[in-house]
Amino acid sequence: MWFWLIIWILLSAFLLTVFGWSMVILYQQKKAWAAFGKKHGMEYHAGKMTGPPLLTGKLGNYKISLFTDAQRTNDVRGQRFVTVVEIEMGAGMPTAAAIATKEYAAFISTLDLDETWSSDDKDWAASHVIKTRSAERLVTYLTPERLKVLKVLFAKKNSISLLFFDENQSVLRIETSDPLRNPEHMEKITSQLIGLADKLRPPQAAKGSQFSETTGEKENP
Repeated sequence: MWFWLIIWILLSAFLLTVFGWSMVILYQQKKAWAAFGKKHGMEYHAGKMTGPPLLTGKLGNYKISLFTDAQRTNDVRGQRFVTVVEIEMGAGMPTAAAIATKEYAAFISTLDLDETWSSDDKDWAASHVIKTRSAERLVTYLTPERLKVLKVLFAKKNSISLLFFDENQSVLRIETSDPLRNPEHMEKITSQLIGLADKLRPPQAAKGSQFSETTGEKENP
């Protein structure tokens, strides 16, 4: 009996410690996101007292959203929380495609993207996923310069990334275990991501041009 009582006490103490530390991180995160949102004129939602915040608005040339997502795990916790940054980059891609780190492979397999494209770049990881509706058209977008940017993005530690687009919209999604609980750190991370988005954005949005529906080549409007 005493053995199980001690186990219960230790387990309760562990859970209380984890909960307490989680609340400290959540408080720091909310404080940082509120300050960042106020500085950049973004819309901040604190959420419930024990719930995560939400931050939306325009940053640079893009609509950007920051939020927390819960994901199931196979360990004793049952779930883990990640910070998600989504950047909407506009229209003008030559075809539909999903380009991502390997963690998104299962999700991408559910999409209506039948063709696989692989890079002959020796530094491009074979585990990265590139699925598209038209490999012939995708190649007009995936220049060596953009592949270089994607390699930098996909190599970031403690994060996974997905670039998903079609002719009408494009979204860059980054998931990280970093709760982003420091305003200065948020400035650094978001500035880096905006810089990468500038190099990945659709040609139409970047240069006022669009791809031809028939040839895949860029045309001036």
